[in-house]
Amino acid sequence: MMKKVLKWVAPSLLGLVLALAGCASTPSSPAARPVMGIRMDPSAEEGVLIASLVKGGPADSADLRKGDLIVHVEDFDVEQPGDYHDALSHQKPGNKVTVLVERGKHKKQFTVTLGTSKEEGVD
Repeated sequence: MMKKVLKWVAPSLLGLVLALAGCASTPSSPAARPVMGIRMDPSAEEGVLIASLVKGGPADSADLRKGDLIVHVEDFDVEQPGDYHDALSHQKPGNKVTVLVERGKHKKQFTVTLGTSKEEGVD
């Protein structure tokens, strides 16, 4: 009976010991999160206002501009930054997403190929 219990318990204990020792077989860096390469202006009351773009980044390459107000990404209405992050959380770097922005009095649609960034504050 004891041998049967050890067959079940030993692998779990070994995994726990390795995890506690920092030797677990988990990736050393988190999965890359998809980004458009923008910095948000927190003053926007609705949507996501682009404060700046990463030069040569996905949004810049798709011709989005500083001052554009993102109101829709793929199947998600963007009323606040959390909606924007939810929309991107369903994507992977390299995916193409449709983005609707308000630019002045006009609405414009863009296709953005998502990238990755390790830079703090880049979405």
